[in-house]
Order: sequence, then structure tokens, then C-alpha cells
Amino acid sequence: MDLEKIPPEPSGLPFSEQQGESVPVQERFAAYLEDLRRCDQCRLRSGAQRLVPGEGALNAPLMLVGEAPGLEEDRQGRPFVGPSGRLFERTLSKLAVSRGQIYVTNVIKYRTPENRLPRVGEQRVCSGHLRRELDLIRPKVIGALGAIAARALLGNAVRLKDVRGRRIEVMNTTVYPMYHPAFALRNLDRDPQILEIFEADLRRACRDAGLP
Repeated sequence: MDLEKIPPEPSGLPFSEQQGESVPVQERFAAYLEDLRRCDQCRLRSGAQRLVPGEGALNAPLMLVGEAPGLEEDRQGRPFVGPSGRLFERTLSKLAVSRGQIYVTNVIKYRTPENRLPRVGEQRVCSGHLRRELDLIRPKVIGALGAIAARALLGNAVRLKDVRGRRIEVMNTTVYPMYHPAFALRNLDRDPQILEIFEADLRRACRDAGLP
């Protein structure tokens, strides 16, 4: 299979080609957030402190998708603000890109107990929210941070080790599967070059998105 033009698996998220919405994106995003706050399909909500929705520019050319909020994200109600978020922001700064130029979110909108991996049912429930974000932001490039994000976007048959760093075309969008910054931090002792790999992947995603 040509991984450069891999179609989304049936279990992956469909990428909409709709254009020209008559309702302003700010209003549609506000409605999305209200629906997200009212969502009670996931049991994770009862064990978390706060909902952690996506944030950033609603016309962002680059959208970065992680797996789930961590401890600090759960406290603040914002994505990528813990240790991995600090690495993420330092790397963006080196590339002369600010958070305000992009959109960041997670597949799962609530912290999982003890930061365990999100279960299949939890991912399935949250996939509708991620799909709406994709339709609202319509990014030119998506960075899939980690295996769960890659599978959510490209299908369960995709393995991160096979596609990391590859430029994958899905409909009118480019998807870059890459390491999650938390994974990079955890594996720094084992692989001292992993931060360079993460930076190189993010640099390519920013470049394809036209940033800075």
C-alpha cells in the first residue's frame, strides 16, 4: 500500500469536503463547545476535574491532535500545558511559530484515570467531537501526535512505527503521524535523538502548513 496516499480506514475519521458554510465559524465553534459541555456519553467526565476542549486559531492551517489530557491539563482545562506541553511550546518557539497560529486538541476530552490509555469505547464516543473540530477548523495539515491520534485519523490498522514522519494525503488534508511529546520525554534516556526527531517532524508539518 502506498502510505503517501493512504485512504482513511473504515474505523478512521471521515474528512469532509464540504465548503462555504453560511454560519460564521465563531458561532459554529461556540455551538460545538456547548454541545461538548453537555455531552454525558463518557464515564470519564465523572472522574475528571475539567473538560479539556481544543483551542487555538479557528482558521489555523495546522491542527495538532494528541491522545488525552494529563494531570495539568485536567487542572487548567487547557490542552498541552503540562511537561509535554512545555516541550511542545519550546519546539514551536524554535520554529518561530506561536500557539496562537495553530489549533491544538486531543482525541479524548477528559483525563483518563491515572493517565491510562483511552479505551476503544471512549475513543469511539469522542470521535464525533474530533470530527466536528476537523470540519470547523479545516486545517491544511494535521499533526497526529502518538499512536492513538494516528489511529483515530487513519484507522486502527495503522501502526505509528510504520508511518511516523511520513506525509500522508487524506482527501484534501495532509496528515503527519509523529511522536507525542510526552513519549519523547519518557524515552529521552533510551534515545537521545528523539527530541531532534520530534522537532524535525513538527518542522515539516509547519512548513507544509505555510508556517511561520
